[in-house]
Amino acid sequence: MKNPTSSLRRTALLLFLLATLATPALAQDRGGITGTVSDQSGAGIPNASVKVTNIGRGEAIELRTTTAGLYSGSNLIPGTYALTVMVPGFRTSTLTGIEVRVGEIARADVQLQVGEITQSIEVSAAGAALKTESSDVGSVVATQAILNLPLQVAGAVRDPLAFAKLTPGFAGSTANSAVEYQTFYSINGGQAGGTSILIDGADITLTSVQSQFNTGVTVEGVEEFKVMSSNYSAEYGRSTGGIINLTLKSGTNDFHGTAYEFLRNDKLDARGFFNPERLVNRQNDFGGLFSGPVRLPKLYNGRDRTFFMVAYEGFRYRQGALGQIGTYPIDDFRHGDFSKLVDSSGKQIPIFDPATTKVLGDGTVVRQRFPGNVIPANRIDPVAQNVLALIPPLNYPDQLTNNILSHQQNVTNTDILTLKVDHAFNSAHKLTFSYSQAQEDDADLRDFGPLGQSGGALQKTRYTRLAHDYVITPRLLNHVQFGFSRRWRRESPRDLGDYASQIGLKNVGATQFPVMNLDGYYPATGQTNTFGGGPFGNIYKGVDNSYQLNETLSYTRGRHNLKFGGEMRKQQYNVSDLSGHSGNIGFVSAQTGLPGFRTPSVSFRHSRTGPEPRGAASCAPGATMDDGKTVRRIVTRVGSGVEAGFVQRTVSQSLRPFAAGNGTRRAGPPAVP
Repeated sequence: MKNPTSSLRRTALLLFLLATLATPALAQDRGGITGTVSDQSGAGIPNASVKVTNIGRGEAIELRTTTAGLYSGSNLIPGTYALTVMVPGFRTSTLTGIEVRVGEIARADVQLQVGEITQSIEVSAAGAALKTESSDVGSVVATQAILNLPLQVAGAVRDPLAFAKLTPGFAGSTANSAVEYQTFYSINGGQAGGTSILIDGADITLTSVQSQFNTGVTVEGVEEFKVMSSNYSAEYGRSTGGIINLTLKSGTNDFHGTAYEFLRNDKLDARGFFNPERLVNRQNDFGGLFSGPVRLPKLYNGRDRTFFMVAYEGFRYRQGALGQIGTYPIDDFRHGDFSKLVDSSGKQIPIFDPATTKVLGDGTVVRQRFPGNVIPANRIDPVAQNVLALIPPLNYPDQLTNNILSHQQNVTNTDILTLKVDHAFNSAHKLTFSYSQAQEDDADLRDFGPLGQSGGALQKTRYTRLAHDYVITPRLLNHVQFGFSRRWRRESPRDLGDYASQIGLKNVGATQFPVMNLDGYYPATGQTNTFGGGPFGNIYKGVDNSYQLNETLSYTRGRHNLKFGGEMRKQQYNVSDLSGHSGNIGFVSAQTGLPGFRTPSVSFRHSRTGPEPRGAASCAPGATMDDGKTVRRIVTRVGSGVEAGFVQRTVSQSLRPFAAGNGTRRAGPPAVP
């Protein structure tokens, strides 16, 4: 008698070995058709010829049924298909109108009638009431919903993932914008930031931890996508928060074209009741799509063989805030005369000389007041004098607060280009190439030159995918795919230069104006720094790279559909961040008060990772699957997945903190990655 434990161990070992050859990306941008071919008694017909044809493109693959009458067509692009079954001694049967959707398997059973093969029967497929061929829980957002439902145009290019909010279990926010790079969302209660996003089967999730998805896909170029919330098969991996699977449109035998523009302009808006004039708000989202067969007159006719799709989307945004109010020191204060410094009741607020600080025997801290509340000119630091001299004239010089007006304008220019080419060498070999690129240029323009907080960000993304499908035999299909995703991003202040030397600040970085914070002073409402800084105050450069190579083998035998495959993935993140490189200096009013005064805070930091990638990581995930029919109406799915992530490594990193004691920088130990 066989040892059950030994048999179980051998089975587990076999599943593990098979799993090491499998992938979490088994043509995930595709769908499939499966079913049985039977006679009028319900018995399966073996070796029946099954032809699956894409109606829009004329492409077809030839399949054969197994001994149990089962056929399976995988790696089909979403679209409408026709199924033709031919068996000697039976009438030819054609089933039309079969809808294949991304990440789903359509079922189409065919029952043949006795007769001549030259006789034919055509039946229109009815929509399935229940999904019986897969176990995953999810929702498909189809083409018509993407095209017909409105999308908000509010400061950023339209976002195709916004439709994911319509699906059950979605929580959070999305943004097709480089500025909103810290948007996070989760699916079905999963980890925020753990959602995998696929475009044509290639994962575009960034390597860096800052975001999940960035600008790079035009809404017009998306055919449909599926939000998978739970219980998805073993072919999907590396996700702790659901999967969003997008597929791009493909060309057909007919030419198709669209053009559009969404317009918003302040010239069409009413002035706010309390506003002296209309605020600038101009948004234009425009573009188009063109697709069809590749035709070169007198040279090449790609009908039924070669197809293309090209889409473009542009976005232009201009938004301005007029007359924001800020508070800067009045002219007397800049020269050390604080005789006008009073509280809300009109009582003078005294200022004390920190050089006269004494601690009495009982621990009381005492200081002497500056005579007349005036700081002598020789006591004002030259650096402070140089900075204060840069402040422009106040709009309301007699007011201690709310005395200066600041203007701000936000400018965004976004361009997205998407291209897809499909070519069928013959019924057994098909090649698919898709490419999408985007560039977003954001500028935050503010008053006061280097004292202000103007800055901007430039981001470029690239998504590339190349896939080959090979029908080795009517029951054995292979799919191999390479994917590359890249994001390049730069942030910096608008006014760069060695301002530190110009104002007399020594031993700091010569890149930008130092960040300074004076208690109670700010250039405009909502801004925290008095001088310098701002939303793009750091000089940042970052690059995310992701390389993917995977292969899938699908085999139909008896009542079983088997899938095996493997994936290799390499991810890189390279960043250089000059944060507070020219200094971050803070002053509080307690420094000239009593008691419990504080000293000024000073910090400098230069963090840089590179020139090679940081956190370069590779993984070799795996899965093996078997979709089998134990009886005619019951489908069982057995899957096994293995993910072997290699150790992440930091190529190089340096962090140099500022030593406040001697006013110089010193080298510190490398930070823990």
